[in-house]
Amino acid sequence: MRFVEVETGHVLTVSDLQSLHPNTSFPSPLAHDDVSDLGYAVLKETSQPDHNQDTHVAIEAVPALVDGIWTQQWLIQERPAAEVAAIAAAKAKSAEQAQKMTGVEFEGVMCSATKDDQAGLLAVWMDYMSSPSEFHPTRFDFSNGSKLVLTKDNLPAFRAVWGAFRRQFFNP
Repeated sequence: MRFVEVETGHVLTVSDLQSLHPNTSFPSPLAHDDVSDLGYAVLKETSQPDHNQDTHVAIEAVPALVDGIWTQQWLIQERPAAEVAAIAAAKAKSAEQAQKMTGVEFEGVMCSATKDDQAGLLAVWMDYMSSPSEFHPTRFDFSNGSKLVLTKDNLPAFRAVWGAFRRQFFNP
């Protein structure tokens, strides 16, 4: 619960009131009648208005007296261009990470494409390349929890599908 200093519109917390009036004992919870004699009113808090949080920011404004009740007010302002760009970049990176974790489907299995997956699959591929005819079926556990048995028959096709998926994350 917060309060408004009626004369100035300044917003205060219970702690602020207690600090400003150290010799006053306040009931808990406080009500309008408990603070009105001191020049304060209970602030009716409101939700931030709808806005695009990627491009704009809601800033608390000076409260206003609305129908006799001190009510929280908001201003919606544009974010600086650099901040908008940083938010967009962070969202793009997050989306890329989510896509890597979701992965690409091969033989009915969603195969993620994280760095750990890449390192593990490289080891499996190197084992296969060292002697394709002697390659033994290998169960691979992906970072997203999926499992796929790679064999000498399906590994080349898997490599083509997974490699193309993974390459889309490389910067040109």
